[in-house]
Amino acid sequence: MTSVTQVLTQRIAKTSRFSMFTIVQQHIAVFMLIGLLLISAFGVVYVRDLNRRLFIDLQTAQKTADALQIEWGQLLLEQSTWATPSRIQELAQAKLTMQVPALRAINVVSISSH
Repeated sequence: MTSVTQVLTQRIAKTSRFSMFTIVQQHIAVFMLIGLLLISAFGVVYVRDLNRRLFIDLQTAQKTADALQIEWGQLLLEQSTWATPSRIQELAQAKLTMQVPALRAINVVSISSH
């Protein structure tokens, strides 16, 4: 019986060492999973915050673009107002004392190709 008890004792010792090894492995795996879960959670928080900030920047840029587009339209309208022939004639008469010549003073020159 001593040999049988020795074999049983050795098997129990091997089993207990193996079970301790698997328990340690399981604890390590659980801690690693908890660590990965925390890293993932912080990553989600960071990405959401970054997304929120970039969306605010996008809205600000769109508002600026809209304001610049309105200003561009106003400047085009102002330019067309300043460049009208009646305004140019008015300025020429007022500031440069220019006048439209009389019809008798206008000479028409035509160039013929003959």
